[in-house]
Amino acid sequence: MNTSWDLIDITFGDYFNLGYDTAAVLEKNKSGEYRVGIYNFVGFGFENMKTSNTFNNVESINTVNESNKNYIELNFFGLKSNIKLNYN
Repeated sequence: MNTSWDLIDITFGDYFNLGYDTAAVLEKNKSGEYRVGIYNFVGFGFENMKTSNTFNNVESINTVNESNKNYIELNFFGLKSNIKLNYN
């Protein structure tokens, strides 16, 4: 199992209704799997708060605000529909 993950894309939002933004980082490993890690800025570094399941063929991520709630949207290569991740 490969444990090395590279940063592909990043977006920011208040995904847990904490009153402040966290970083949602799209990461990819050498096997071609993608995951989203949620990181909180602590002192001089970042602390992992949550890591998603793995996905395939993810092109990018962005933050969507609907009804004053932030969601992470995964955008896939070649697909018209995307997935919204909700941690609220």
